[in-house]
Amino acid sequence: MNSESAWIKRFFDCKFPLFKKDVNLSEAKKILEEHKPDKLYKYRRADDHGFDVIETGALWLARADTVTDEYDCYYVYSLDKILDYHEQSLREALPNVHTSTVQQLRESRKPHIEADHDKLRDLFRKSIKLCSLCERADVDHMWKEYSGNNTGFCIEFDLQRVPQDLWEMLYPVFYTDDTVDLSAYNAEISRNKEKVNRAFIRQAALTKSLKWEPEREWRIIYPDVPEKIGVNCTGIPISCVYIGREASHATINRVTEICPNKGIAVKNKAQKFFPTTYNE
Repeated sequence: MNSESAWIKRFFDCKFPLFKKDVNLSEAKKILEEHKPDKLYKYRRADDHGFDVIETGALWLARADTVTDEYDCYYVYSLDKILDYHEQSLREALPNVHTSTVQQLRESRKPHIEADHDKLRDLFRKSIKLCSLCERADVDHMWKEYSGNNTGFCIEFDLQRVPQDLWEMLYPVFYTDDTVDLSAYNAEISRNKEKVNRAFIRQAALTKSLKWEPEREWRIIYPDVPEKIGVNCTGIPISCVYIGREASHATINRVTEICPNKGIAVKNKAQKFFPTTYNE
């Protein structure tokens, strides 16, 4: 595990442990303060949705089951582990219960528990609304995939002016090839729900495969009713818009028309590294 992953893991352990007694918000806040970036970036195409972000400052938080990665916010669980927890609870409540009775109950409940937990996983992916941001404005494949092959732009958000309550929604992504396993969470919820930290499940929305690690992603996540397809989030000021090197004159003109009135700087992609204003 590299140093970048290590601090995020420590943050998760403090913020999202399984049990409430292990939550350490002061340490989590300290870790976040030490590592949070000053800026985050959103790559956008030069379409109505992209220009709308610049004009309104609103970011769209999409329902997790509608995003590009079909495994986004996906987690696994072990049916046997969950059944073991149920069996343990039964034996604690009825210490003299016969083993054959326990096994019969286990087998009869198995398909129902599996169906219930599959429904819960689907409900979770529909309930979580998320928006992805990036630590860097120079990720080539992001320009290609999300900014129309350099014809769009990259929007810079100033985190130094973010309201404090937004930091309860904005988190770093942890990269690993281990799929999040919520067997213990699902089992403990049915046994000791008053002791369980329900925020633990957010790790499933903040964990991605190592192949995505170069993106250095941060996410705004917001639990909401599953019926909503998404929600708008405002409150992060835009400080600059970097225009792609293949942007059309129409795109350049529209960006340079919108931004000055809002106090937003405009630069081209190369000027992220050689800072001058776009018109110089």
